[in-house]
Amino acid sequence: MSLVHRDENCIVIDSGSYLIKAGLGVHDTNKPPSVFLETKQFDSPVIGDEVKDWDKFETMYNHLLFKLLPIKKSRNESPVLISVPPTMSKTAREKLTQIFFESFNAPGLYVAEQPLLSLYGCGVVTGLVIDIGHEFTYVTPIVDSGVQYHLCETIPIAGRHFTQYLLSLLKTDTTLISQLAEAGLECDAELAQFIKEQPDLCDVSVGHHKRPNEDITSLADVVPVTEDSENKPVEELLPERAEIEYKGVKLSIGPYRHRVYDPLFEPELVSMNTPSLPELLTHIQRFCEPPEIRPKLWEAIVLTGGSACIAGLSARMEYALKPYLTISDSASETQVHDQMRYLKIPDYFSVLKETRAQSVRWATWLGGEIVAKLVFAANNYITKADYNEHGPSVVHTKSY
Repeated sequence: MSLVHRDENCIVIDSGSYLIKAGLGVHDTNKPPSVFLETKQFDSPVIGDEVKDWDKFETMYNHLLFKLLPIKKSRNESPVLISVPPTMSKTAREKLTQIFFESFNAPGLYVAEQPLLSLYGCGVVTGLVIDIGHEFTYVTPIVDSGVQYHLCETIPIAGRHFTQYLLSLLKTDTTLISQLAEAGLECDAELAQFIKEQPDLCDVSVGHHKRPNEDITSLADVVPVTEDSENKPVEELLPERAEIEYKGVKLSIGPYRHRVYDPLFEPELVSMNTPSLPELLTHIQRFCEPPEIRPKLWEAIVLTGGSACIAGLSARMEYALKPYLTISDSASETQVHDQMRYLKIPDYFSVLKETRAQSVRWATWLGGEIVAKLVFAANNYITKADYNEHGPSVVHTKSY
């Protein structure tokens, strides 16, 4: 028998392999998460869609639920919606379900797939979701709320690789290396991560190319994407070095800050033998069925994930897709480049849309709050009674 749960008691968890976002109460969906937990505090038990250490996974979520939110385990009245990647195995979903009911005494559980929540957060049911996380980039086509599993693709390049690539570029910057040596600082991953996360410092550029044996601090063909760049001559768009302060020391960063995301378009830059993001997008769009739905995928693209909030990414994608797109009036062919459209969360979620970055960042979270509000009110979730009767496999009957 299902119980009626109050909106104030419901928990939403947007899980990630690097950062977990959570909050208690879905009575107000126009709010960001109240709890943020970095998984490295628990030795990162999740890598992509695979749980490497279930004991640490359980310890991590025990801390989240009963220390950070907090709720009472002995009198747990809070059903949980938790998001998972679409590629998470059936066995892993069952283990997750077992932990929440047997270890956390959850009165109810709903397991939702992250790309579907991202799409709902943008107010549509058909589209193409590109989730750029910490370890992997997931590309998921969705048609009428149905994930097209046979076309889901994973690229083993994401935030961690961007940091490593930036570090390799930093080490070629003789000016920066001299400044660091003078201050007694190291050119390491911590510095690269700091630079990558600075607002308005790194972005994605369009139209540049590599020049072998050229000093990376003087690349004159790196053109950053800006709102007013369309009508300016290239000479006026050439980037200057940028100044930052790191551990009390002022440093000068070169134009390579516009190239941090290049591995997503040129995987060989990080020694990866994998298709690029534009190649995978084209493959998915060409083979999605029925043919008449294909134009809608280009017209409803959602960029989400912790590494998707960088300026210029959508423009770079369109530029990179030009060689792969077929200009045709037929819906059975790839849709025309000019009709690509990137979605964001609706304007009436004013708090979540305070900045451009947040409008991308909170899509999955918002979708989770909306779905939780609906499924727990309609009793369309796994109850403790369901679990006791059917066991962990019940998760496959009531999860989306």
